[in-house]
Amino acid sequence: DMGLVREHLKRSTADIKIGIIDACESGALTRAKGGRRGPSFLYDTDDREATLGLILISSSSENESSQESDELGGSFFTHYLTSGLRGDADDSGDSRVTLGEVYEYTYHKTVAVTASTRSGVQHPTYSYDLAGQGDIVLTDLSKGQAGLLFGPELEGRYLVFDLGREQVAAEISKAAGEARSIALPAGEYAVKKRMQDHLRMVRLSLGEQGAVPVVESRMERVAFEDDYAKGPILRAELERRRRRLSLEAQVVYQGFLSGAARRELFPALPLFGATGRIGPMLGGAYLSLDLLFGSRRGLVLDLGALALSQDFFETQVAGSLMWRFGGSIVQFGVGPRLAALYMRRSFPFDPDLKTQDMLGLSPAGATELMFFVGPGGHVVLSAFGRAGLLLYSVDDNRALAYAEGGLTVGYRP
Repeated sequence: DMGLVREHLKRSTADIKIGIIDACESGALTRAKGGRRGPSFLYDTDDREATLGLILISSSSENESSQESDELGGSFFTHYLTSGLRGDADDSGDSRVTLGEVYEYTYHKTVAVTASTRSGVQHPTYSYDLAGQGDIVLTDLSKGQAGLLFGPELEGRYLVFDLGREQVAAEISKAAGEARSIALPAGEYAVKKRMQDHLRMVRLSLGEQGAVPVVESRMERVAFEDDYAKGPILRAELERRRRRLSLEAQVVYQGFLSGAARRELFPALPLFGATGRIGPMLGGAYLSLDLLFGSRRGLVLDLGALALSQDFFETQVAGSLMWRFGGSIVQFGVGPRLAALYMRRSFPFDPDLKTQDMLGLSPAGATELMFFVGPGGHVVLSAFGRAGLLLYSVDDNRALAYAEGGLTVGYRP
């Protein structure tokens, strides 16, 4: 309950009480009776000792959601609040981050990044009930602690990634001509700058004291897929999108929809073979190549007044493009397929009858339900259905509809 949070802060004996709430609809806290909405900054005076009271900052307005990012591993509001406190909000360049500066920075960054999200714009709010005009310094960057120094020659947006904790530690947006210091604990970090078609990255090690400069000429060119500074959620998403090859065994049951076609031309048939897949390709599609064989012996060819014993054989070579939807474990696929079918009918007990050969093309549509199981999701299981038309010519051009259903099991590295 936001009212209880507010009352708890009021009961504190501290001269200045600051509450920062990152929760959905937390703007209700700043709208509670007793506070008044403040401007987006506080005025800086020398009367620091006379400043008393309560300040409340919320991540969103009343009735708004506080949004999160998988890539950041947390909320937009907290990410920008932390980046601002580390130094990116030091708009005055005096190596001090004040409450007014960090709120102004966090507000504008959060509004800008959530403007294009599905949930809509998120507006951080704050209220104050203060006696006095003193501004409040939250971070003093001049104390000589460890950190990164972004010199005046640098320009653009930089992400600082904590390699030990596997998460974004800070974000810096700066114009050329200004220097920016970012306070960070000792550890191993990667600084990356996103370009149009690649990343610029550098690894840096921070000790307990002193600032380490970021030198863009030392940043190496890295392809997006080779980004070594990714959080576990983003890594899992990129792994799902990584182009992979799988090899699978396939079993299919094929049947033509026309009963006359099954009796007189093409009997229902089991097919066995292999499938190779690679993807995602351009547009996110997966390319599949199938090689299938099937045969049935001792079938009766019913020609009304005449019944013949026949052996039937089929070979199928096919390619398909499948677009997949879903997560890392279960995916649904749909797409077109084109197959070349070779069929042969022989009459072992009637040597006077010639073997009949037929070659036809078959456009089809396919759907598939896939499961990726086992450690790392390397085992592939799928169930599929296909519907197509066999285009062939004997005495004239003909087209017959058929359906296929089957299963695959395989492995992907």
